[in-house]
Amino acid sequence: MGDFNYTPYDKSLLSLETESNLYNPFKKISTENKGSLNHNFEWHLFDQILISTNFFDTKCTQFNLSEAKIFNSQFLTQYHGKFKGQPFRTYVGKRYKGGYSDHSPVYIEFKEAVLKINILAIKTVFHLLILSFLLKFYQKYIFATLIAKFRFL
Repeated sequence: MGDFNYTPYDKSLLSLETESNLYNPFKKISTENKGSLNHNFEWHLFDQILISTNFFDTKCTQFNLSEAKIFNSQFLTQYHGKFKGQPFRTYVGKRYKGGYSDHSPVYIEFKEAVLKINILAIKTVFHLLILSFLLKFYQKYIFATLIAKFRFL
């Protein structure tokens, strides 16, 4: 997670993903009109969060990746002038401007995984429970019947 100084499709980041078994959800939102920083009036998505591909092993996690986003709320942006809409910087050169950063924060959202239930498996378990109950019932019935028969002998 952080400022990689590369876009999601730069070969160094693609290589890092491949060699380290990582997934970059920010590839899906990378466009010319959107980014985490603006340089010379061009948007760049240098800030990204990479996720281990192990995260997607559904046996080990109870969450699903929902989406990747850039947090560009109005209070974090320049509200007037030539740079309106760009991140409100803390410093411009050595001059303190009072803003937050020259980069917009990025984040990812997760949703709780919905348990997928196999209906056939439920029916099978239900049938096994009924069978088990019936066997126990008949076992007791047969045992009671045998005891009753042997009493009369």
